[in-house]
Amino acid sequence: MIGLLATRNPVVHPYTMLKLCIFGVSGVVGYVFWWAADVLGADMFTSFMISSVGSLVGCWVGWKVYQRYFR
Repeated sequence: MIGLLATRNPVVHPYTMLKLCIFGVSGVVGYVFWWAADVLGADMFTSFMISSVGSLVGCWVGWKVYQRYFR
């Protein structure tokens, strides 16, 4: 059983790294925008909206990171 698993070559989908870049960067940038809104004294809804904008910016930045370093 272990021999079969060791000899098998895993097939990785070509867009796996793209998804990882977008997910990771959008999460970090969204959190930074939320934190910045909280520091500036925004209420919960405004912080959520600013965090959403940050997540969209993070999607774009993650896509650019993928294009630059992993393509």
